Amino acid sequence: MIAKWLIESKHTVIFSGAGMSTESGVPDFRSRSGLWHGKDPQSLASLEAMKNNQKKFVDFYPLALH
Repeated sequence: MIAKWLIESKHTVIFSGAGMSTESGVPDFRSRSGLWHGKDPQSLASLEAMKNNQKKFVDFYPLALH
């Protein structure tokens, strides 16, 4: 039924967030055991981090995806 609604829809909006992803086994970023725990998000997930410390920037994300 949902597939039918999506196919027939002219505009579709989907709300998602940490609650949905963590329920699916994807780790969150902000909780006590989250991926940011003990880390500085600005040094890992910012334009400056990507430009100035690309290795650290890239190395962090495989951890976030597992």
